[in-house]
Amino acid sequence: MKKRIITNEHGEILAWFDENKAIRIDEDTTFDGRNQISRATGGQWDHEALFLTASNRWVLNAWSNWQGSNDTYRFVSDAKAYAWIMVNASPSEIDNLPPIQRAGFDQFMGSSEV
Repeated sequence: MKKRIITNEHGEILAWFDENKAIRIDEDTTFDGRNQISRATGGQWDHEALFLTASNRWVLNAWSNWQGSNDTYRFVSDAKAYAWIMVNASPSEIDNLPPIQRAGFDQFMGSSEV
């Protein structure tokens, strides 16, 4: 079991989830000629991954390569998760979402302005 603690913006513990039982979607990156740049954060040092927990809650994991920084795990709404997926997920990752989340993503895409 990989227990991950979910906190709010004040660092207060809200819940935990088992990373081994969650679906993980890693950020997409682009190469700027020298570095891999996170599409989620726009930088080479700060990164994100999105989890769908076994209890069907979205959790955004943020971390940095800067020394002394800590990982954070925060609940995010369906809308924020779907917007993040739109930028970062590959078509196969989208296809592999559970049916309820895939339907929610498709509905989000249909209601989003392009």
